[in-house]
Parts: sequence; C-alpha cells; structure tokens
Amino acid sequence: LLHPFEAFKDEEFLARVRTDAEELKGLVAKELRRKICGSGAAAGGEGVDWGAEVRVGVHAGPSMNHLHVHVISREGFSDRVKKRVHYNSFNTAFFVPLEELPLRDDDPRWEHHERARLLKMDYTCWRCGSGFKNSFVGIKQHVADEFVEWKKALLEAGGGGG
Repeated sequence: LLHPFEAFKDEEFLARVRTDAEELKGLVAKELRRKICGSGAAAGGEGVDWGAEVRVGVHAGPSMNHLHVHVISREGFSDRVKKRVHYNSFNTAFFVPLEELPLRDDDPRWEHHERARLLKMDYTCWRCGSGFKNSFVGIKQHVADEFVEWKKALLEAGGGGG
C-alpha cells in the first residue's frame, strides 16, 4: 500500500520488480507482434525490436491504493481513453518509466501540485510531438491516424504481416 516512489526506494524490491517486469514486457511484446503481424510461418515481424514498443512504469499519482506497474504498448490507442487524464497519465512525465526509479528526492513529481499540472497539460502526440492544445477530439483523431501509420511502419520494418 505504499506509493510507488516510496516502495521503489528499496533497491532489492525494485530489482525483483524489474526482473518480473522484463518477463512481462517480453510477453506483451510477443502479443503485440502477433496482433500486428498475425500468426503463422509467414507472419513477419522479425526485423522489429518489439520490446522497444512496450513501456513499463508507474503513475506519479496512482489511481489505486495498491502498488502496480503498467506494462503497455506505446501507441496508447484505445477506446478507453475518454478524458484528458487518461491520455496525459501515459503521455507526460506523469508516467514514470521503471528505469527512472528510484526517483531522486528533488524530483518535482514527488509534489502533488506537479502531478496535477502534468495531468492538465495540453495534448501532445506521443509519436510526432504535434500539439493539440485543449482539443480532445483533435488528439483522439490524430492518435487514431498515428496508430495506422505506426502499425504500417512496424509491418514495413518487420517484413510482412497483414
């Protein structure tokens, strides 16, 4: 029931979580490849570092009391992204990659006001960096377009699939 920043001050615990997270990251990467390239001998995807397309981290202000680590594909395309907080919690510094932990004592994300500021930021595309100010409709459409382009790029790099 500790905040992740507190829990991951324990270097031994953090090392165990990192080991487990790498295993899970491999499973997610394998599933991501299957979802994008299909399955079977001609599926393709050999030329892609699928693990690089998977993010592992925690939220600076978790929405649940129990400690949890997110292992997710990087594109963030989902019908469950319905509000600013949903998008910004994974696309700003509010999402803290596991490799950044333990967090330095002087990191501003320890402060509640900084976490709140990150969630209220204007929308920025995760892939190209384009800004959308306060337009949720704009970022949602753009992310949908980027999702198509991201998949296309992965398929081209990976040599196949459909």
